[in-house]
Amino acid sequence: MHGATIPGYTQKDIMNIVLLSTNPKNCKLWKSHYSNYLQYRKKLGLRGADSLDIRLGVECCGVQDLGLEYCGKDEGDLGVSCFVSPANSFGYMNGGYDLYLAELFAPEYDSSDSIIDFTPSGNSNEKLKRAPETSNLGVVNQETAVSSEGSFSQTQRIIQYHLSKSAFNGYLPPQLPKIIDFLNFENLELYPHHHTLFHPHLNSPAWKKCQGRYILVSPTMRTPHNLPMHNALDITRWVVDQCWNIFAAVEEHNRFLKSKSDTISQEENAGSAIISNAGSAISTLVLPSLGTGYGGLPPGLVSKAMIYSIILFYNSDLVHWKKKYYVMRLLGLDCQWLFDGEEEILSCEGEDKEFEQKYLDLKAFNLESGTFEDLFELG
Repeated sequence: MHGATIPGYTQKDIMNIVLLSTNPKNCKLWKSHYSNYLQYRKKLGLRGADSLDIRLGVECCGVQDLGLEYCGKDEGDLGVSCFVSPANSFGYMNGGYDLYLAELFAPEYDSSDSIIDFTPSGNSNEKLKRAPETSNLGVVNQETAVSSEGSFSQTQRIIQYHLSKSAFNGYLPPQLPKIIDFLNFENLELYPHHHTLFHPHLNSPAWKKCQGRYILVSPTMRTPHNLPMHNALDITRWVVDQCWNIFAAVEEHNRFLKSKSDTISQEENAGSAIISNAGSAISTLVLPSLGTGYGGLPPGLVSKAMIYSIILFYNSDLVHWKKKYYVMRLLGLDCQWLFDGEEEILSCEGEDKEFEQKYLDLKAFNLESGTFEDLFELG
């Protein structure tokens, strides 16, 4: 995996998080803040980032330029990727990062526009416009490949369809995440060319390049406009909440599917695939900078809040009440009631009791000027 990658992980179930931006400033800031975390752990005599249940990468490129190697995958790895869309509340994807993301998820077809029978027997009357020539599933003949009709609008149509049929009734309020499965059979009728044995999404660049199956829509705004936040604390809270909702949605998705498997069987002769509609666990999360485009938020503070959110959410060293404590400090909240009401703390002794007694002496944490030493002052 390229970029600022966490070393030392070999477990296949470790989540890959790819922070993505075309702005070199964002990428430099992400790497700098993460490096500060590694230095902090080194100062404590701890090894690298082995407390984190993730593998982190920073990529300074467009979403259309990602490939298997950028997503922390090897050829043949069937773990799937999820791309975060920090779009608007109504699912429109006709500008900025979301436009490129929508084009990435749009299938490509062969410009020869020929017809082939994809039924197992080969003698059915049901026909389908030919998928691009393949030597392996999803490898396009680049000389004749063309995007699907409407390109980005195809992806937008699927996003809006699922928002409309969900309990949200077409309006997804800001910061609420919705994971949309592009290999869902419900999507078939939304494609101009479809067949029950060949899902059009398998010919999208997202699938072929990154095994991208899901888009997680998490609106940063109702409609494109500057976000009305002018102080560091409000911005910090907004970014942390946005990140936490995204990570929690992926975590819940994977927990739900833990006991299930998504089977894809390849039929080389037909160039088709039989796909389970049960879903599959997300192994890679592609996350762009939040609110720094149309939203106009300062990259310095946003990038720092994103790194701090990742480190707190995925930190396996912290018991639950300590994690809550540090999140409250990050958000600038009063921690007194936590110590008054948390049974786990009330019954603790020794080091944990000392932790409780010392917390009142801490100065308030300010993300804008604070460091990891300031946040984790009690160790």
